[in-house]
Amino acid sequence: MLFAALALLLAHLIETAMTAEPLLGPPGLLSLLLGAALLPATISAAIRRLHDLGQDGRWLWIAVVPVLGWVLLLWWFTTESEPRRNRYGPDPLDPEEPPQRLTR
Repeated sequence: MLFAALALLLAHLIETAMTAEPLLGPPGLLSLLLGAALLPATISAAIRRLHDLGQDGRWLWIAVVPVLGWVLLLWWFTTESEPRRNRYGPDPLDPEEPPQRLTR
């Protein structure tokens, strides 16, 4: 998610330097295309992070609530994972648990 935010910021800065638009102006075509390309990966990473906390991925919908939803998600994204196995799998930081492999 940090990569996506930095990439979008860089794209917006490049667009601003190439045009006469103000820095806080609307996003240009490059930013919109990059944002659309990065959206599935960003949503996937956010849901995986919620799963690390033992939360359901549907909690991501709280982002549509202005300010309160954003603060709650920021809080969750910056807290430590559950220190034990939860219903979504093992603790990703536990050195004794082997990493999960995707199987068909």
